[in-house]
Amino acid sequence: MARNYVRLFSEPETPLLLRILLAEGPRHPELTRRVAGQMFQILIIPMATYLQRQVNLGHINPIPPLAAILQFFGPLMVRGLLIENLKAVTPPFPMPDDETMIEHHVRTFLHGLATDEYRGRMKANAPERERR
Repeated sequence: MARNYVRLFSEPETPLLLRILLAEGPRHPELTRRVAGQMFQILIIPMATYLQRQVNLGHINPIPPLAAILQFFGPLMVRGLLIENLKAVTPPFPMPDDETMIEHHVRTFLHGLATDEYRGRMKANAPERERR
């Protein structure tokens, strides 16, 4: 899901459309409803289903689905908007490539939700260098 979301933001139209939606959405609620309906089908329902399955397996702590979804996709959206706006600027440090950024984001997100028991099992099964 994170890869698809980042890929979506690599399309030049996506940040532009998002800015239009954020600016015009309050004046045109039908636009917001239509886009939100599509987003629910494409991103939100699959993510909520995945999270609930992980809760049922005892891997993550229960969390309100919308809160988790906003916490997961929010940083990815900000990154997508920033990358578009930073094209004319050289940042003081290298921007991570998509794969590196996604790997760290997903790991951090899931680690924060993981149950203590599951985190302990994962640490016990990790290679020696990762246990330190």
